[in-house]
Amino acid sequence: MNNVQISGTIDRDPIIRSGDNNGRPWEMARFTVITTETITPAKGDPFQKRDYITCKAWGSKARAILLADPGAWVEVSGRMTSEKYTNKDNQEVRGWFVDVVKVNTPLTQLADANEYPARAASTPATPAPFNDEDLPF
Repeated sequence: MNNVQISGTIDRDPIIRSGDNNGRPWEMARFTVITTETITPAKGDPFQKRDYITCKAWGSKARAILLADPGAWVEVSGRMTSEKYTNKDNQEVRGWFVDVVKVNTPLTQLADANEYPARAASTPATPAPFNDEDLPF
């Protein structure tokens, strides 16, 4: 099974591409997610390690990532995929990226609430009041 889930911040504005494939329009957003991990060595002080993970989102997911600004928190799930290309020095290079299946940001949740008001209405915005009289102790 090839399933990747990452969460972090968006590095910079995504690169958007669009085109037409036999009369069917398409959109693709290429963006980078920065993940941070705290490493605690056996000796020495803890430090933070950052990874920059390239992601590609297609269609509505590409449009959804445009709602988030650089530095915004994002959760992405998808498949790890490789691609081959020839760089400007005419060398063949293999790169890895996450082919996005699902993207979630605070703004995409807001967009979902506006697009699907019935679902948003069924999710309580504030927790139910707590009554400690119901506790057995």
